[in-house]
Amino acid sequence: MNILQLFGSLNRGGAEVLTYDVCRYYPDKYGKIFLVTYWGGDMEDTFALSNIPVYKNRKGLFGISLIKSLRSFVKQYSIQVIHVHKSIDVLYAQIACIGLKVKIVQTVHSIGTGKQYLILRKAVKGITDHLFFVSHDILKKYSSNNPLTKRYSVLYNGIDPIKFQQKNKLLFNEFNIPKEGILAGMVGNFYTESRDQFTVCNAVKKIIPDHLNFQLIFIGGKSKSNTEPFEKCYHFCKKNKLMNNVHFLGSREDIPQILASLDLFVYSSNRDTFGIAVVEAMMSGTPVIVNDLSVFQEITENGKYAQLYKTKDADDLAEKIEYFIRHPEARAELGERGRQYALENFTIEKHIEQLHSIYTELLS
Repeated sequence: MNILQLFGSLNRGGAEVLTYDVCRYYPDKYGKIFLVTYWGGDMEDTFALSNIPVYKNRKGLFGISLIKSLRSFVKQYSIQVIHVHKSIDVLYAQIACIGLKVKIVQTVHSIGTGKQYLILRKAVKGITDHLFFVSHDILKKYSSNNPLTKRYSVLYNGIDPIKFQQKNKLLFNEFNIPKEGILAGMVGNFYTESRDQFTVCNAVKKIIPDHLNFQLIFIGGKSKSNTEPFEKCYHFCKKNKLMNNVHFLGSREDIPQILASLDLFVYSSNRDTFGIAVVEAMMSGTPVIVNDLSVFQEITENGKYAQLYKTKDADDLAEKIEYFIRHPEARAELGERGRQYALENFTIEKHIEQLHSIYTELLS
């Protein structure tokens, strides 16, 4: 079985990291995966270091060059399935494969809210042979405006558990945190208003007077074109004299090591479709506190495997954090419970097994 994974850009994101792990772990007995991109991006070197070839095809005007090169590629390598991650790529793949016996599948990672996205989704409706949704939550939101065929399923993102097997306290040295101190962290970019770091900052303000050894790190890049999400949090912390306790680390490559250093993982979001950062934290054995968006209720089984708090409620978040500061045994118990749950439900091996099963069913 020969699979072609098609991407516009290869800049680091949830879909790209997932595909990287799929390419690394897809068994030879299942077949071979080819990765094609028409823009490239900062993950090209990551793929190259793991000896995963990346084929770059120029898009050209209206995608004509891409369509031509895709068709040649499909024929040359006997591609049987094209897996895309954007609705526009469904169109490119469909046109490229006219008259060829190739199945086209799409993973829906997010739902654009603009009129153009709605038009595009209607344009590709019925073209795909199978739709994957990364959560039941996004499936529900998608189907509210887009009638579904029978060819769909929910396929949770898969995480590589090997990355999250060790525990250490390296960051305690980086910030000179005493042994009795508590280190919490949140992973999420400041690019848009999707993440809600500001509620976390407000909660920290309420905690610090009683817990001077509490430290919080934010891991995530800031946008050059939209600095407001970052500046709002940074200036709030500076104004309220929190800079000795709150640290903005920017983008980091060592996320597994950072998660292993944390006593608590705190996450706040305005909208999400799965929550890879939340699942990675659970898989690392770090106790998770996350707001009660419907998708987080889904992936934590209504708070059974992570502590939920009321969205936008800094008082409730501060109360939850303070409880875990005061009760180390509760932190350890929740961390282990979350780790076991994540290993049972969200591994890359489980993802690939389900993915291959659908591919096989389509081709049969």
